Amino acid sequence: MSRYRRCRQAFLAGALLVTLTLAALPAAAADANTRSARPPALSVTLSVTNCAPAFEQALRHIMTIELGSLLVTDPEAALSAHDQLAIACEVENARVTAVAARGGEVVRSSLRFDAFPEDAAPRAVALSALEALGAVNPALSERLSEQRRAQAQAVAHRAGPEPRVTTFETRAPRDRRSHLTLGLALRDFLAPHGVVATGGRLEWGTRAWAGWGIGVDVESASGQRSVSLGELRARFLSSGAWFDLRAQGSALSASLGLGARVGMVLLDGTPSGDAAVRGHEVLRWWSGPLAQARLATGLGPFSASGVAEAGVAIGGSEGLANGAAALAARGGWLCFSLNAGIRF
Repeated sequence: MSRYRRCRQAFLAGALLVTLTLAALPAAAADANTRSARPPALSVTLSVTNCAPAFEQALRHIMTIELGSLLVTDPEAALSAHDQLAIACEVENARVTAVAARGGEVVRSSLRFDAFPEDAAPRAVALSALEALGAVNPALSERLSEQRRAQAQAVAHRAGPEPRVTTFETRAPRDRRSHLTLGLALRDFLAPHGVVATGGRLEWGTRAWAGWGIGVDVESASGQRSVSLGELRARFLSSGAWFDLRAQGSALSASLGLGARVGMVLLDGTPSGDAAVRGHEVLRWWSGPLAQARLATGLGPFSASGVAEAGVAIGGSEGLANGAAALAARGGWLCFSLNAGIRF
Protein backbone atom coordinates (compact mmCIF):
# COMPACT_ATOMS: atom_id res chain seq x y z
CA MET A 1 0.00 0.00 0.00
CA SER A 2 2.79 2.37 0.84
CA ARG A 3 4.41 1.54 -2.50
CA TYR A 4 1.19 2.50 -4.31
CA ARG A 5 1.03 5.75 -2.41
CA ARG A 6 4.62 6.59 -3.33
CA CYS A 7 4.05 5.84 -7.01
CA ARG A 8 0.94 8.01 -6.98
CA GLN A 9 2.79 10.91 -5.42
CA ALA A 10 5.62 10.56 -7.98
CA PHE A 11 3.10 10.50 -10.83
CA LEU A 12 1.35 13.64 -9.54
CA ALA A 13 4.67 15.47 -9.16
CA GLY A 14 5.69 14.61 -12.74
CA ALA A 15 2.32 15.70 -14.11
CA LEU A 16 2.61 18.97 -12.22
CA LEU A 17 6.11 19.56 -13.66
CA VAL A 18 4.93 18.84 -17.22
CA THR A 19 1.94 21.16 -16.73
CA LEU A 20 4.12 24.01 -15.47
CA THR A 21 6.57 23.51 -18.36
CA LEU A 22 3.81 23.59 -20.97
CA ALA A 23 2.35 26.72 -19.37
CA ALA A 24 5.72 28.50 -19.51
CA LEU A 25 6.33 27.79 -23.21
CA PRO A 26 3.76 30.31 -24.63
CA ALA A 27 5.07 33.04 -22.36
CA ALA A 28 8.62 32.35 -23.45
CA ALA A 29 7.57 32.34 -27.10
CA ALA A 30 5.66 35.59 -26.64
CA ASP A 31 8.68 37.15 -24.95
CA ALA A 32 10.88 35.98 -27.82
CA ASN A 33 8.41 37.41 -30.35
CA THR A 34 8.32 40.67 -28.44
CA ARG A 35 12.09 40.86 -28.46
CA SER A 36 12.24 40.04 -32.19
CA ALA A 37 9.51 42.60 -33.02
CA ARG A 38 11.15 45.32 -30.98
CA PRO A 39 11.95 48.17 -33.32
CA PRO A 40 15.58 48.84 -34.15
CA ALA A 41 17.43 51.59 -32.36
CA LEU A 42 16.47 55.11 -33.50
CA SER A 43 19.48 56.95 -32.16
CA VAL A 44 22.80 57.85 -33.74
CA THR A 45 26.25 58.64 -32.42
CA LEU A 46 28.49 60.89 -34.50
CA SER A 47 32.26 61.08 -34.60
CA VAL A 48 34.28 63.44 -36.82
CA THR A 49 38.04 63.04 -37.07
CA ASN A 50 40.94 64.77 -38.85
CA CYS A 51 38.69 67.50 -40.32
CA ALA A 52 39.40 71.22 -40.37
CA PRO A 53 37.67 73.04 -37.48
CA ALA A 54 35.45 75.15 -39.77
CA PHE A 55 34.46 72.07 -41.80
CA GLU A 56 33.71 70.02 -38.65
CA GLN A 57 31.67 72.84 -37.11
CA ALA A 58 29.55 73.22 -40.28
CA LEU A 59 29.12 69.45 -40.60
CA ARG A 60 28.01 68.98 -36.99
CA HIS A 61 25.60 71.90 -37.34
CA ILE A 62 23.95 70.32 -40.40
CA MET A 63 23.75 66.86 -38.78
CA THR A 64 22.20 68.36 -35.64
CA ILE A 65 19.51 70.03 -37.74
CA GLU A 66 18.84 66.88 -39.78
CA LEU A 67 18.86 64.31 -36.95
CA GLY A 68 17.39 66.48 -34.21
CA SER A 69 16.61 64.44 -31.10
CA LEU A 70 17.90 61.24 -32.74
CA LEU A 71 21.51 62.43 -32.36
CA VAL A 72 23.17 61.17 -29.15
CA THR A 73 25.39 63.89 -27.71
CA ASP A 74 26.41 62.06 -24.50
CA PRO A 75 30.13 61.19 -24.89
CA GLU A 76 29.78 58.30 -22.37
CA ALA A 77 26.88 56.62 -24.22
CA ALA A 78 27.33 52.93 -25.06
CA LEU A 79 28.14 52.89 -28.76
CA SER A 80 26.78 49.42 -29.39
CA ALA A 81 23.27 50.50 -28.39
CA HIS A 82 23.06 53.11 -31.17
CA ASP A 83 23.65 53.38 -34.88
CA GLN A 84 27.15 54.76 -35.36
CA LEU A 85 28.25 57.33 -37.90
CA ALA A 86 31.93 58.06 -38.36
CA ILE A 87 33.30 60.73 -40.71
CA ALA A 88 37.03 60.97 -41.30
CA CYS A 89 38.75 63.60 -43.43
CA GLU A 90 41.72 62.56 -45.53
CA VAL A 91 43.92 64.59 -47.89
CA GLU A 92 41.40 64.69 -50.76
CA ASN A 93 38.46 62.63 -49.54
CA ALA A 94 35.88 62.48 -46.77
CA ARG A 95 35.33 58.88 -45.69
CA VAL A 96 31.85 58.05 -44.30
CA THR A 97 31.16 54.85 -42.31
CA ALA A 98 27.73 53.91 -40.95
CA VAL A 99 27.38 50.92 -38.58
CA ALA A 100 24.03 49.52 -37.46
CA ALA A 101 23.38 49.14 -33.72
CA ARG A 102 24.74 46.01 -31.95
CA GLY A 103 27.19 45.09 -34.69
CA GLY A 104 24.78 45.05 -37.62
CA GLU A 105 25.25 46.11 -41.23
CA VAL A 106 28.14 48.40 -42.21
CA VAL A 107 28.02 50.90 -45.15
CA ARG A 108 31.02 52.91 -46.34
CA SER A 109 31.32 55.71 -48.88
CA SER A 110 33.88 58.29 -49.94
CA LEU A 111 33.55 61.80 -51.43
CA ARG A 112 36.22 63.98 -53.02
CA PHE A 113 36.43 67.49 -51.60
CA ASP A 114 37.31 69.06 -54.98
CA ALA A 115 34.01 67.84 -56.47
CA PHE A 116 32.14 70.59 -54.60
CA PRO A 117 32.60 74.30 -53.90
CA GLU A 118 34.19 74.97 -50.54
CA ASP A 119 30.97 76.11 -48.86
CA ALA A 120 28.98 73.18 -50.26
CA ALA A 121 31.33 70.37 -49.17
CA PRO A 122 29.94 69.99 -45.59
CA ARG A 123 26.41 69.77 -46.93
CA ALA A 124 27.40 67.13 -49.50
CA VAL A 125 29.17 65.02 -46.87
CA ALA A 126 26.16 65.33 -44.54
CA LEU A 127 23.80 64.12 -47.30
CA SER A 128 26.08 61.16 -47.99
CA ALA A 129 26.12 60.32 -44.27
CA LEU A 130 22.30 60.41 -44.08
CA GLU A 131 22.09 58.08 -47.09
CA ALA A 132 24.50 55.65 -45.40
CA LEU A 133 22.40 55.73 -42.20
CA GLY A 134 19.27 55.02 -44.20
CA ALA A 135 20.99 52.02 -45.78
CA VAL A 136 21.90 50.40 -42.46
CA ASN A 137 18.63 51.35 -40.71
CA PRO A 138 15.62 52.00 -42.98
CA ALA A 139 13.47 52.79 -39.93
CA LEU A 140 15.74 55.75 -39.27
CA SER A 141 15.03 57.13 -42.75
CA GLU A 142 11.28 56.87 -42.14
CA ARG A 143 11.66 58.65 -38.81
CA LEU A 144 13.67 61.46 -40.42
CA SER A 145 11.01 61.87 -43.12
CA GLU A 146 8.27 62.11 -40.47
CA GLN A 147 10.36 64.62 -38.57
CA ARG A 148 10.81 66.82 -41.66
CA ARG A 149 7.08 66.71 -42.42
CA ALA A 150 6.28 67.72 -38.86
CA GLN A 151 8.72 70.64 -39.04
CA ALA A 152 7.22 71.79 -42.37
CA GLN A 153 3.69 71.63 -40.92
CA ALA A 154 4.80 73.62 -37.87
CA VAL A 155 6.35 76.31 -40.06
CA ALA A 156 3.21 76.46 -42.21
CA HIS A 157 1.03 76.75 -39.11
CA ARG A 158 3.11 79.62 -37.73
CA ALA A 159 3.04 81.37 -41.09
CA GLY A 160 -0.76 81.25 -41.19
CA PRO A 161 -2.89 80.78 -44.29
CA GLU A 162 -1.38 81.59 -47.65
CA PRO A 163 -2.14 85.16 -48.70
CA ARG A 164 -4.56 85.54 -51.52
CA VAL A 165 -2.73 86.58 -54.61
CA THR A 166 -4.45 88.68 -57.24
CA THR A 167 -2.84 88.69 -60.64
CA PHE A 168 -3.29 91.29 -63.31
CA GLU A 169 -2.64 90.71 -66.96
CA THR A 170 -0.78 93.54 -68.57
CA ARG A 171 -0.34 93.80 -72.29
CA ALA A 172 2.91 95.24 -73.55
CA PRO A 173 2.56 98.06 -76.04
CA ARG A 174 2.79 96.91 -79.61
CA ASP A 175 6.24 97.22 -81.10
CA ARG A 176 5.60 99.23 -84.27
CA ARG A 177 8.72 98.69 -86.30
CA SER A 178 7.66 100.03 -89.74
CA HIS A 179 6.03 103.15 -91.15
CA LEU A 180 4.37 104.18 -94.40
CA THR A 181 4.05 107.91 -94.95
CA LEU A 182 2.96 110.41 -97.59
CA GLY A 183 4.39 113.92 -97.58
CA LEU A 184 5.25 117.17 -99.31
CA ALA A 185 8.78 117.63 -100.65
CA LEU A 186 10.85 120.62 -101.77
CA ARG A 187 14.04 119.92 -103.73
CA ASP A 188 16.60 122.62 -104.53
CA PHE A 189 19.54 122.07 -106.85
CA LEU A 190 22.44 124.29 -105.74
CA ALA A 191 24.17 124.67 -109.11
CA PRO A 192 23.93 128.05 -110.89
CA HIS A 193 20.40 128.43 -112.29
CA GLY A 194 19.43 125.39 -110.20
CA VAL A 195 15.76 124.56 -110.23
CA VAL A 196 13.56 124.44 -107.16
CA ALA A 197 11.02 121.64 -107.47
CA THR A 198 8.04 120.83 -105.24
CA GLY A 199 6.00 117.68 -105.16
CA GLY A 200 5.04 114.64 -103.14
CA ARG A 201 6.84 111.70 -101.58
CA LEU A 202 5.71 108.18 -100.63
CA GLU A 203 8.04 106.57 -98.13
CA TRP A 204 8.42 103.21 -96.39
CA GLY A 205 10.89 102.42 -93.61
CA THR A 206 11.45 99.76 -90.99
CA ARG A 207 13.69 99.02 -88.05
CA ALA A 208 15.69 96.08 -89.36
CA TRP A 209 17.69 95.29 -86.20
CA ALA A 210 18.55 96.95 -82.91
CA GLY A 211 19.20 100.63 -83.53
CA TRP A 212 19.40 100.32 -87.30
CA GLY A 213 16.80 100.79 -90.01
CA ILE A 214 16.33 100.85 -93.75
CA GLY A 215 13.98 102.84 -95.97
CA VAL A 216 12.98 103.61 -99.54
CA ASP A 217 10.90 106.35 -101.14
CA VAL A 218 9.39 107.40 -104.45
CA GLU A 219 9.24 111.13 -105.19
CA SER A 220 7.58 113.14 -107.93
CA ALA A 221 8.25 116.88 -108.22
CA SER A 222 8.35 119.65 -110.74
CA GLY A 223 9.72 123.15 -111.03
CA GLN A 224 9.80 125.92 -113.59
CA ARG A 225 11.50 129.18 -114.38
CA SER A 226 10.45 132.11 -116.55
CA VAL A 227 12.89 133.56 -119.02
CA SER A 228 12.50 136.20 -121.68
CA LEU A 229 11.74 133.62 -124.33
CA GLY A 230 9.10 131.71 -122.35
CA GLU A 231 8.84 129.06 -119.63
CA LEU A 232 11.28 126.29 -118.77
CA ARG A 233 9.99 123.31 -116.76
CA ALA A 234 11.67 120.32 -115.09
CA ARG A 235 9.66 117.25 -114.03
CA PHE A 236 11.42 114.82 -111.68
CA LEU A 237 10.71 111.21 -110.80
CA SER A 238 13.23 109.60 -108.44
CA SER A 239 13.63 106.91 -105.83
CA GLY A 240 15.94 106.86 -102.83
CA ALA A 241 17.16 104.05 -100.58
CA TRP A 242 19.14 104.33 -97.35
CA PHE A 243 20.07 102.74 -94.06
CA ASP A 244 20.10 104.76 -90.87
CA LEU A 245 21.12 104.71 -87.23
CA ARG A 246 18.21 105.47 -84.91
CA ALA A 247 17.82 106.81 -81.39
CA GLN A 248 14.41 106.10 -79.90
CA GLY A 249 12.87 108.16 -77.10
CA SER A 250 9.52 107.96 -75.34
CA ALA A 251 7.93 110.60 -77.61
CA LEU A 252 10.47 111.38 -80.35
CA SER A 253 12.96 109.44 -82.42
CA ALA A 254 15.88 110.74 -84.47
CA SER A 255 17.99 109.08 -87.13
CA LEU A 256 20.94 109.75 -89.41
CA GLY A 257 21.17 107.85 -92.67
CA LEU A 258 23.29 107.27 -95.76
CA GLY A 259 22.11 106.03 -99.13
CA ALA A 260 21.66 106.91 -102.79
CA ARG A 261 19.04 108.37 -105.09
CA VAL A 262 18.43 107.64 -108.74
CA GLY A 263 15.90 109.29 -111.03
CA MET A 264 15.12 110.98 -114.30
CA VAL A 265 14.22 114.52 -115.22
CA LEU A 266 12.15 115.70 -118.20
CA LEU A 267 13.12 119.21 -119.34
CA ASP A 268 10.90 121.12 -121.74
CA GLY A 269 10.34 124.69 -122.81
CA THR A 270 7.24 126.65 -123.86
CA PRO A 271 7.85 129.72 -126.06
CA SER A 272 6.18 132.94 -125.02
CA GLY A 273 4.52 133.42 -128.43
CA ASP A 274 7.33 134.38 -130.75
CA ALA A 275 6.98 132.19 -133.80
CA ALA A 276 10.73 132.15 -134.25
CA VAL A 277 11.20 130.47 -130.87
CA ARG A 278 10.80 126.73 -130.60
CA GLY A 279 10.56 124.58 -127.49
CA HIS A 280 12.17 121.15 -127.05
CA GLU A 281 11.93 118.24 -124.61
CA VAL A 282 14.82 116.21 -123.30
CA LEU A 283 14.87 113.27 -120.85
CA ARG A 284 17.97 112.72 -118.72
CA TRP A 285 18.98 110.37 -115.89
CA TRP A 286 20.56 111.58 -112.70
CA SER A 287 21.75 109.87 -109.53
CA GLY A 288 24.02 110.38 -106.58
CA PRO A 289 24.77 109.60 -102.92
CA LEU A 290 22.66 111.11 -100.18
CA ALA A 291 22.76 111.80 -96.46
CA GLN A 292 19.67 112.50 -94.43
CA ALA A 293 18.55 113.47 -90.93
CA ARG A 294 15.11 112.62 -89.63
CA LEU A 295 13.00 113.61 -86.63
CA ALA A 296 9.80 111.62 -86.06
CA THR A 297 7.01 111.28 -83.53
CA GLY A 298 3.91 109.16 -83.27
CA LEU A 299 0.75 108.43 -81.37
CA GLY A 300 -0.52 104.88 -81.55
CA PRO A 301 -0.56 103.84 -85.20
CA PHE A 302 -0.10 107.38 -86.51
CA SER A 303 3.24 109.01 -87.25
CA ALA A 304 4.65 112.31 -88.44
CA SER A 305 8.20 113.13 -89.48
CA GLY A 306 10.41 115.80 -90.93
CA VAL A 307 13.35 114.90 -93.18
CA ALA A 308 16.32 116.93 -94.39
CA GLU A 309 18.33 115.41 -97.23
CA ALA A 310 21.52 116.46 -98.97
CA GLY A 311 23.29 114.89 -101.94
CA VAL A 312 25.31 115.39 -105.09
CA ALA A 313 23.88 114.57 -108.52
CA ILE A 314 26.21 112.70 -110.79
CA GLY A 315 25.21 113.67 -114.34
CA GLY A 316 22.04 115.66 -114.47
CA SER A 317 20.97 118.12 -117.13
CA GLU A 318 20.52 121.80 -118.01
CA GLY A 319 17.77 123.69 -119.81
CA LEU A 320 18.98 126.23 -122.31
CA ALA A 321 17.38 129.47 -123.45
CA ASN A 322 18.88 131.32 -126.39
CA GLY A 323 21.96 129.08 -126.13
CA ALA A 324 22.67 129.81 -122.45
CA ALA A 325 21.95 127.74 -119.34
CA ALA A 326 18.71 128.92 -117.77
CA LEU A 327 17.60 125.98 -115.64
CA ALA A 328 19.89 123.34 -114.08
CA ALA A 329 19.15 119.97 -112.48
CA ARG A 330 22.67 118.94 -111.49
CA GLY A 331 25.31 119.37 -108.79
CA GLY A 332 24.51 119.37 -105.13
CA TRP A 333 20.96 119.34 -103.83
CA LEU A 334 18.98 119.93 -100.67
CA CYS A 335 15.57 118.43 -100.03
CA PHE A 336 13.11 118.96 -97.18
CA SER A 337 9.91 117.00 -96.60
CA LEU A 338 7.09 116.84 -94.09
CA ASN A 339 5.39 113.44 -93.87
CA ALA A 340 2.42 111.86 -92.14
CA GLY A 341 1.25 108.26 -92.16
CA ILE A 342 0.84 105.09 -90.15
CA ARG A 343 3.08 102.79 -88.13
CA PHE A 344 2.69 99.03 -88.07
